[in-house]
Amino acid sequence: MCLGWGTGTIGIAILFNTVNLLLLRFMTDFLGIAAALAGLLLAASKIYDALTDPVMGIISDRTRWRLGRRRPYLLLGGVLCAASLPILFWLPSWVTADWRVAVVVFATFFYATAYTVFNVPYLSMASDMPLTYHERSKLMSFRVSSIGIGQLLAGVLAPLLVAWFGGGQAGFAAMSLVMGMLVLTACWTSFFATGDARLTPPSAAARRGVGIEWSLLRDNRPFALLLTVKTLQLSGIAVLQGSLAFFVVQVLQAGGGMLATIFTVNTVVMIATMPVWLAISRRYGKVRSFQLAALIFFVASLAWFFARPGYPMALVVIQATLTGFASGGMLLVGQSLLPDTIAWDRHHSGLNREGAFTGFYSTAEKIAFALGLAFTGLILGAALARSNTCAPVRPLFGCHEILNTQGARVRECLE
Repeated sequence: MCLGWGTGTIGIAILFNTVNLLLLRFMTDFLGIAAALAGLLLAASKIYDALTDPVMGIISDRTRWRLGRRRPYLLLGGVLCAASLPILFWLPSWVTADWRVAVVVFATFFYATAYTVFNVPYLSMASDMPLTYHERSKLMSFRVSSIGIGQLLAGVLAPLLVAWFGGGQAGFAAMSLVMGMLVLTACWTSFFATGDARLTPPSAAARRGVGIEWSLLRDNRPFALLLTVKTLQLSGIAVLQGSLAFFVVQVLQAGGGMLATIFTVNTVVMIATMPVWLAISRRYGKVRSFQLAALIFFVASLAWFFARPGYPMALVVIQATLTGFASGGMLLVGQSLLPDTIAWDRHHSGLNREGAFTGFYSTAEKIAFALGLAFTGLILGAALARSNTCAPVRPLFGCHEILNTQGARVRECLE
């Protein structure tokens, strides 16, 4: 059951990481949208997504269906998530430049809605299951491993598919179809694999309506503290992810090979060290384990400040290894603390409000990434505005056309 439930995370991780890694470059290099505007559009969709998460959680809390409170949304959300990738990366040829921003706004908001419909009920299922303190960590280890698999597929397979299908807009469109099918397969696998899972029923005392229960933040101090920490942490990670491709190309003057190496090493280490973090968590507790992982991640990420062109590949591998190890610990402990705080509420209130808490948790994630993407877009826009010549952007994935600052198209190819 743990493996079956965790498989759903592969689908949502493929979607999430593909969008985070490639969409900003796709919007700037191929759609001709300014980096600052692109970042703000993505941030706006994240804010919308954040506002809908608590509502989706409450809806799933109060759903009464023979398939359960959460599982119907795994079917629906899986279809929507799979469709969102072609909608994001497949711009019809008849769309003129004047309508491109409007199409992007629709696509990003569709993606945000799809992500919410699947992810909030899905993640709530972890708190529905009657598990002990350390059993929740074990369940979340399957989720973190699945996050790693999805990250690997998005970070390595997606760019390779773009190049395989010839690069350019056609390459991105074909990539989105293949990755969308993988998303659908993973999401529906989770639905069918959790048919026999024991889940808590809706609370008899649950009130009607879908208003956001802001009192949850006031009454559950451990949960409020967890939200604060996760928001600050994920804002920094969003900046790191959103700028990584630009950093590899512009600062290190490397191509897709180095980016693929970073993602591969990071992900493999994250998956392989799950037993290590489970053991650390059992021995020293979840809070201290989280603090240790965050410290390692900070030191390893700060080391990129000293990177220059010709940076030794050995150092790249070492830093990717450390960040992968630390990421595994932060994800595992951070995820397993969520059902712990929800169990605290169930003990004190007697209500089953897993979806409402999960919605707020997901909201914190979205706000963090919205802030990170907006900051990244503004910084990139300011950097590009300083030059009145063609922006020094090297392609990661084969040949393509970009817009220079005068609006002319320039064709560039990966050497």
